[in-house]
Amino acid sequence: MHPYLNNALRAARRAAESLVSGQDRLDSEIREGKPLASILPSYLRHAEQQIIRLLAKSYPEHYVVGQFDAIGDSTAQYRWEIQILDSQTQYIRQIPSYALAVTYYFRDVAEHSVIINPATLEEFTASKGRGAQSNGRRIRFSDNFSAAGKLVSGNFLNGNNIEVAQKLKENAYQLCDIDSPLLAMAYAASGKAEAAIVTGAKTKLDAAVLIAKEAGALVGDSKGAPRPGDDTLVASPRVFKQVVQSLKN
Repeated sequence: MHPYLNNALRAARRAAESLVSGQDRLDSEIREGKPLASILPSYLRHAEQQIIRLLAKSYPEHYVVGQFDAIGDSTAQYRWEIQILDSQTQYIRQIPSYALAVTYYFRDVAEHSVIINPATLEEFTASKGRGAQSNGRRIRFSDNFSAAGKLVSGNFLNGNNIEVAQKLKENAYQLCDIDSPLLAMAYAASGKAEAAIVTGAKTKLDAAVLIAKEAGALVGDSKGAPRPGDDTLVASPRVFKQVVQSLKN
């Protein structure tokens, strides 16, 4: 594993532990009637700081930026970006389907990425040109549909993907609705689904896009364009074409 990726993974694990350990305290404060908007940021900032501190210590010449804080020179060609929580609702409700991500950029190109589901300890990593892994196991997009059926993951409800979802169901696809776009794409990359379609993501998808590409995916949109548009579709080249064709019919 590349040293950058290894350090990013260590930092992300610390943040994941912080998020999980804070859930019960957060729940207690919510039950006491404290406004969510005034208490949630402190939990997220604390988790984010776990990543910022470790990366800033390891790479003092790099720029590290999160949702709440940043350290270093913002014009540096070495940059780390942190998405500390993808799916606030799932986190607050303690539903085990939320994510955090860390992405390293060199000259604005994503080269290393980590996505973790803190609740399940599922880890997805990738380095540009070196492939993608899930908990240390190499992953690839499936080039054929499973005998169990054709499964597409995505944020179909929150992403206003209802029309796309209906067309897929009409073409005998099974749907797995995942509130976190990062996880929807990472799960498809690891073979839990054959494709993923996400819309209206409130967090950057660069970490998941890198993992998808390194797992052998085409990245485009559901209309077949070679880059994301109104939505983002990731799948192996063969499955990508089949999904686009199904949506055109």
